[in-house]
Amino acid sequence: MENNLFEQILRGREQRAERQRQLIETYQKPLVSLTLNIPGPDKISSPLDKVHSVGVEILEKELKNHNYAVVWKEQSVNPAGHQAFLVVDADPRQLKELTVNIEEQQPLGRIFDYDVFDCGAKQVNRELLGLRGRTCLLCGEKTDICRRSKKHTLDELMNCINQIIKQSEVL
Repeated sequence: MENNLFEQILRGREQRAERQRQLIETYQKPLVSLTLNIPGPDKISSPLDKVHSVGVEILEKELKNHNYAVVWKEQSVNPAGHQAFLVVDADPRQLKELTVNIEEQQPLGRIFDYDVFDCGAKQVNRELLGLRGRTCLLCGEKTDICRRSKKHTLDELMNCINQIIKQSEVL
């Protein structure tokens, strides 16, 4: 059963990547893709529905505040988790700066994962902007290092995430 869920999550990620490519190809504009940083197999729940909705609302508000037009928006859920795609008429580097600000300044920002892609479907990452990569929720080390070394248990990470959600008062 666990293997089947893992395969479904991988398939969901592949479908997400394909949909991202389709939207960029169709609209020839940058894309912001919002998912949630949720480790482990349980990526769908009522609290996570709310967290994802808040992430979309904050993004839309910030895009409007910057006068960036949303050309297309869609939201869905698959075994890989919640996802939203917003095709935006704006400079991709400025979009990445905007999403990094959300991730760093909002109470739920550590849970949000905004990916920005340019018109050529190339991901605009923090390092491209001269910014530090994301750090571990628990120890502040680079997330890639902790993930590869399995420094923290799934329970430790989920307890931290649940605490962030609880403190944000979105539930």
